[in-house]
Amino acid sequence: MIAFAVSLAIEDKSWDEIMEQTIDLYDEALREGNETFTASIAARLKLALEYAEKYQEDEEAYAQWLYDVIGCGTLTSEAVPTALAIAYYCQDPHKCAVFCANIGGDTDTIGAMATAICGAKSGYSEMKTDWVQTIDEHNDVNLHEYAKMLETERIQQNWRVSDGK
Repeated sequence: MIAFAVSLAIEDKSWDEIMEQTIDLYDEALREGNETFTASIAARLKLALEYAEKYQEDEEAYAQWLYDVIGCGTLTSEAVPTALAIAYYCQDPHKCAVFCANIGGDTDTIGAMATAICGAKSGYSEMKTDWVQTIDEHNDVNLHEYAKMLETERIQQNWRVSDGK
């Protein structure tokens, strides 16, 4: 679901389209996959999106609601809908990263997923230079090179989610 949402974000789908199509993907995966014994990720995401609208003016209250109701643990059935909901709520990768860092629970996993979606939607060029430098320095990586490699591969493969490929 996260990878699909990232792909839709790269294609610059609207936030509503990203969430709707990601929920549809979950339903399709259930038909094709094996039964699980967890709460529905799609149902949790739908609820979280509904409450995102209710808490639009109160970030702290929404974070607490997500933590208490949807969950911020390591279970996929908690982390995935929470990450998707936070991406939808924040939309900006910088706001999203800070939101995720402060929510509690499995902040690094939720933050990585949510911020990946927001970053894919806004594009690498919108990332704060000092944040990129900090990430590069402390992780011995070069985010700019990674972004170029991913873009090149996507172009070479001519891969588009909307084409069904």
